[in-house]
Amino acid sequence: MAPCLPYSGGVMSELMESDRRVAYHEAGHAVVVWALGRGINQICITGQIGHRGHTCADPFETPPEGMDDPAKQQRWVRERAITYSIAGAVAEEIKFGDYNEEPARHDEGDLPYGGPLRADEREHVWAEATRYLRDHWPAVEALVPALVSPPMTLHGELVEEIIQKALDPEVIRRRQSRCPWLCD
Repeated sequence: MAPCLPYSGGVMSELMESDRRVAYHEAGHAVVVWALGRGINQICITGQIGHRGHTCADPFETPPEGMDDPAKQQRWVRERAITYSIAGAVAEEIKFGDYNEEPARHDEGDLPYGGPLRADEREHVWAEATRYLRDHWPAVEALVPALVSPPMTLHGELVEEIIQKALDPEVIRRRQSRCPWLCD
């Protein structure tokens, strides 16, 4: 993934709606990766043609303790990585009723273990990402205004703070019970 470069500007009236869509896309990635128990390093809107946004998160490379079967470990990593990867398109679809296929193809282009996304796999993880985003939608809505305001980059601690302030404490407790490694 490309690093977050400074916003290159442009005619703001033309970019505002596009930036909002990119902000929902990137907020979708960030909220799902947070819900899955991983850290977020930064999210941004770059303003660069062809690669408008970026979410940098901790990788899904370490399955939970006790999962010793290598095939299950690979499936666990792949499912979470795919759910995170498609979350941007899912967030766009929830908000706007459709999604931009080019970023979605880019997001699905670098999947671990097993090559391209199978149709049954895509349907399953699309449903998972939709569930996570609907359960955490206030956090998506809280991240968007911060992302569309200069400097259009949010770093990990601020992202975490915005997400936690936007969510009901019960949602946060459910995440902690689902992701016990967060308490270590």
